[in-house]
Amino acid sequence: MCVFRSNQFNSFLPVNCVQKTTVIFLILMQLLATKPLSSAVLYGNSVNPATETKVEQSIVQISTASNKFLRAFVSDDELQRLELSAMTSTQKTALAMLVGGYYYAGLSNAVQDGTIKGTFKGWKGDTLVELTDGTIFKQTEPQRSIEFEYYPDVTIFSDFHEYKLQVNGTDEIVTVDLVSQLSKSRISIRHHENIKQWMLKNESEDVKSSHLVAALIPETEGQILKVSNLNDTESSVLVDLLFRTYYSGMSTAIKKGSIKGEFEGWEGDTLVELTDGSVFKQIEFHYEYLYAYNPDVLILVKPLSIAIFVEGTREYVAVELVSQTNTGQTSLIQHQYFQEFLGKLKQDDVVRLLTIGLSLL
Repeated sequence: MCVFRSNQFNSFLPVNCVQKTTVIFLILMQLLATKPLSSAVLYGNSVNPATETKVEQSIVQISTASNKFLRAFVSDDELQRLELSAMTSTQKTALAMLVGGYYYAGLSNAVQDGTIKGTFKGWKGDTLVELTDGTIFKQTEPQRSIEFEYYPDVTIFSDFHEYKLQVNGTDEIVTVDLVSQLSKSRISIRHHENIKQWMLKNESEDVKSSHLVAALIPETEGQILKVSNLNDTESSVLVDLLFRTYYSGMSTAIKKGSIKGEFEGWEGDTLVELTDGSVFKQIEFHYEYLYAYNPDVLILVKPLSIAIFVEGTREYVAVELVSQTNTGQTSLIQHQYFQEFLGKLKQDDVVRLLTIGLSLL
């Protein structure tokens, strides 16, 4: 069972979360109901003359969306050093797909779902937790609780410094170390650990940026961007951009905030306003009474969904973003640009972007 438990979200995130990636592919294909064009649309290869007009229109739409998306994620200095203005529309699109793939990977890897193998008896200070896929974590903070759950579901939070676990149905979020993982363990943790190692190598300058570019960029996008012709400075700019975008995805996936004023629980269509001005609306049927004043909240952002956990409640509740401020701590401006970019792509191209994110290394 995943974090989102409602019937509505069971269709988005299935009980078997190992299949999460496949399901996201299918969801995006359903949302982008337009008949798919081949990858020739994305990268401008030869196409059937009968579809030439449609292809040209699609290239224009994707190119415009690519520019807007890149402006949201790439700094002015990076744009200048990468000579974006001199790029062809095909190269801009390839760069946008690359940046989008890394953002998607960070977004997906920051919050993961799993199930504890066997009986969980609570936190003892140094508890070992083994998941059903063989991944093992060890508690590293002196937090204690008494639980008795058989094969409970868990949410795994990760960043560049540590992992945290939350046993679903409880409000404790406990810091843990990754002890071991089998080859069959969840691919997102393997990706995350690999990316951290590449980042450490980049920071220590043990590996030349040109070598990192070859390792981090898929062959198709690499050929279009002509990365083999980049000098060390240009390669360094591109590598730093990809790592920063990955981190941006991880940062977006987990937001913290506080509800403004009184909170009286979930009633089915509850509006929640945070202290930074962001407003969310409940979109799943879930009733739970809790009276609290300015309670803290944890916001989980998935590629296609958002859920909020209010301190003192039992579970995450699916919501939609109604309005937001551009500078608030829960701002999702970049995420909206990402979703807008996805919305301009055809089905085949969405799959290509997700493939980049899922096979970085």
